[in-house]
Amino acid sequence: GGDVGSSGYKAVLLDMETGEVKATASVVYE
Repeated sequence: GGDVGSSGYKAVLLDMETGEVKATASVVYE
């Protein structure tokens, strides 16, 4: 699960710039 967590964080950071962090964050948290 370590690798998955890292990928999830990167995805969230990238989405933050686009402004879709909320959508991604919701999925990551769930």
